[in-house]
Amino acid sequence: MFNLRTVKILFLVFISSRALGQVDEESFRKYSYLILKIDCPWEEARANPTVKHRWIWGTCAFIKSNNRIFLVTAAHVLRSSYDAIPDLPNVDPAAIHYYIRVYHRETKKLDFIEFTFNDRGLDKYDDPMMSFKKPDVEIVECKNLSSAIALNTIDDFIENNFKNNLILDAFTWGYPNPKNFENSNDLLVPGKDPSSVLREDSERLYRGKLTDAWKDIPGRPDNLDSLNFALYPEASYGFSGSPVFFRLKKSGNSTVSKVVFAGILSAGLDVHHIGIVAKHSEVIKILKEKLKH
Repeated sequence: MFNLRTVKILFLVFISSRALGQVDEESFRKYSYLILKIDCPWEEARANPTVKHRWIWGTCAFIKSNNRIFLVTAAHVLRSSYDAIPDLPNVDPAAIHYYIRVYHRETKKLDFIEFTFNDRGLDKYDDPMMSFKKPDVEIVECKNLSSAIALNTIDDFIENNFKNNLILDAFTWGYPNPKNFENSNDLLVPGKDPSSVLREDSERLYRGKLTDAWKDIPGRPDNLDSLNFALYPEASYGFSGSPVFFRLKKSGNSTVSKVVFAGILSAGLDVHHIGIVAKHSEVIKILKEKLKH
């Protein structure tokens, strides 16, 4: 049987398309953002940095469409509740606060700002990642953003018509879980260098290859590969919600390679060492529905 307990929650992301000579993976790190959920307001936590708090930590990206900005990540990053984490009691959804690490043009530094999502349906988490009955993708519109916040969006890389036989490999940047959760509160200390918590750049870059190894998993849900694709190897905890990109072979008379948005990183199957990515086509479907409102 398909053992859901083998599913590792990651924090995933997307992919899009732009012609490049040499694919500079380093230039794509700017499209991945660290997102945190914490069980109290940031100011309260900073006032008492020695008090331990409940965290959920992942990665997200942004898409701009029709002059509207949308945050995209794995659904379980935004919707999962603390009662799903061992040894942590449940938390009232109204008490959960979301923070994203962004660059401020005025202060010229990275810092965490609170994002308020209008969709309170986020509190009604029905665990799509674990059931695989729908893509593990959540898209929410970010309104009234300060012009001082600099966001890099992945819309330039979204392309519908690339050929699968041109795919070389996949990559993404993410935020693996802290080096040591005991130091997590260092993020709450004003002016504190987060290097004690954030992992090295070499650990933040993931590379993978397409695989069909999961097709032999007994009891696999029928729609698993219609909504997702699999990569080998699996990514680390914390990559969930990160935007995944395909690097394509040169085609025709082209002298350059191309990078396209592939989808959002969702989860990993430990036993089979594969990662699950919600297809870019599913992300686009969800975005189109959001744009109707």
